[in-house]
Formats: sequence, structure tokens, C-alpha cells
Amino acid sequence: MDTKKIVEPYDNFPKVVEDVGRKVYHLLEFEFDRLAGTIFVTGGHGVLSYRVASRLLSAGFPTVRVGALHADELSDLNKLGAEVADFSWGKDELYDKALSGVKTVFCTPPHTRNWDKDFELFLQACQRAKVKHIVKLSFLYANKPVDELQAVPLVRLHAKCDEMLMKSGIAYTIIGASHLMSNPVLYQIKSPHAVGDTVKLYGSSGGKVVNYVSPNDVAEVAVRALLAPHDHVDKIYELTGRISITEEEVARLLGKFMSKGVEYVEQPIETFEQEEKQSGTPSWLLHDIVSLEKIKALGHEGYTQFISEDFENICNHKPENFAEYLANVDTMSPREKALAA
Repeated sequence: MDTKKIVEPYDNFPKVVEDVGRKVYHLLEFEFDRLAGTIFVTGGHGVLSYRVASRLLSAGFPTVRVGALHADELSDLNKLGAEVADFSWGKDELYDKALSGVKTVFCTPPHTRNWDKDFELFLQACQRAKVKHIVKLSFLYANKPVDELQAVPLVRLHAKCDEMLMKSGIAYTIIGASHLMSNPVLYQIKSPHAVGDTVKLYGSSGGKVVNYVSPNDVAEVAVRALLAPHDHVDKIYELTGRISITEEEVARLLGKFMSKGVEYVEQPIETFEQEEKQSGTPSWLLHDIVSLEKIKALGHEGYTQFISEDFENICNHKPENFAEYLANVDTMSPREKALAA
């Protein structure tokens, strides 16, 4: 077997540092199979997919294919050597061609109406393409019988799709992640570029602390699973941040990130849902955003036992905190970077 030992990052990537305000990258050292075939990354402009594709390319993996409906959205990844394939969730006529010759897939859940149906069609296309390994993003504890979580539609759909994957005959790695630190940046701030000194961060957490995990950490685990599959096949990982924080603290940190005041506004869940609807949020996305707020309001994220050690056990260093995530602008997707401008 033709293998090459890869150390990521290369010389232009600094060693891990702790001080906020500097770039934070982590060394990955392992062997990967040069004949492993093409790795396909769904939705390359997404928060996680963008990071995963960037890390794969920076690690020197030779065949990375990234899915996108508009190739010009991925010019940065294309410059790094990514192949861009026509792909969009809900357009199942594109799946077979996008997966041609692919042996490994990184899949983030589709942001579409009835996304569990889209995932099922995509999984069938993976079976036709004879994909060997799928690394899939899920929600934290979706595969555990926690009644309060299973009552949330978003979690139930993740559990349903995870079960499909586990029964598909394809080797899997499922990464159950808590709330992504990018979610408040992208979904809870309204009119972030509005003229004025203050913008508002809306939520319905009921005063409970929330556990956020850095997309950089989720991407690191995903890349390890993709490039060293034998260590991670048929496993479910639970990734959390190392602490839980209030939404008011999130607003304070976002204010520094955006160089303007950010005020957290707590709303009853009915008000939160109604205002999201009036703002034009499509029903499928409204469903997910409201579900995430309901999960926060359960209050279970404030307990010590909620924090998982899976990330540290896999990666041998601590997860990022919220300030470190915001300091690492260079690792962000274009949509996140736009908020810092």
C-alpha cells in the first residue's frame, strides 16, 4: 500500500498556541492511504464543510471534491486544489455524478425542507457509488434515549438519519456536536451591518447557560476520521465545548468580534418563532432554529456531566473556547468572515 506520512500543518502553519488573538492551528500527524480515492465534501461553502475541505487540502490529500451549486462561491478552495462538483441538496439528479469515483464522504445535514428525505436519497446514491466510509455530522446525544431531546424535531430527524446510515452497510463515523459557535454569528443577529453602534442578538434560552462547540474542533475530528478511518470506523463521538456560557456573554464576545455593541434580547419561544417567521425565514430553517432554542432552554447544558471528553481523547488538546473561535478569523468560512469586516 502506498502511504505517505503527513504532518499538518506545514511550515506556514504555526504550532498550537493558547493566547487569544493569534492564529490557532493544531498538529495532525498520521498516515493516510494515497490510494484511498476521492473524498467528497457536501456543501463546500458551509461552516464545517469549508473547514474540512481546507484542512484536507492543507494536509496534502490529493483528491478532494467539494459540492456546490455555484462554483464561484468556492474560489478559495479551488485555488488550494479542490475539484468542484455541481451539487445541491434537494437536487438528487446531481448526486450520482458528484459521487462518481468517491470512496469517502463528509456529510453535513442538508438545509432544506424535509431534509431527512434528501439525506435518504443521498445515502442511496452513496450505496450506488460504492462509497466505503461516511463521516456525518449529527446533533449531540441524538442517538441516546434522552426524552427531552427526542421531543425536539431536529434531534429526532438526526437520529432517524443516523440510523439509516448505520443500517446502510457503509462504514460510518457520526459526530454529534452541541450548538456550533457559528450559529449566533449567522442566525441570531438581525441586520448585523445596520447603521448604528448596537445590534441585537435574539434568543430564547430562558436564562440557561448554553454549551457551544467550535466548528474548528468539529472539523479537526472529522479530518482525523476521514484520513485515518481505521481508528474511527463505526463510532459515534460526542463533541462539546469545554464550558457552558450565558447568551449575554456570547453577545459581549461578539461585540468585540464585530467592533460594535451587541445586546442579547431574551424572548418567549412563541415571540422568537413569530418574529423569525415575519422576517422571512423559510419554514424548514425556522423549524431548526426554533428547535435549537428549545434545546437550550432545557437547562441540562449547565451540568458538569454534560461536558464530553471525546474531543480531548481524540485530539490530545482542549477544545477552543468562544473567544478563541472568534480570534481565528483565518479559519472561518466566507460568511463568518463577512461579519468581522
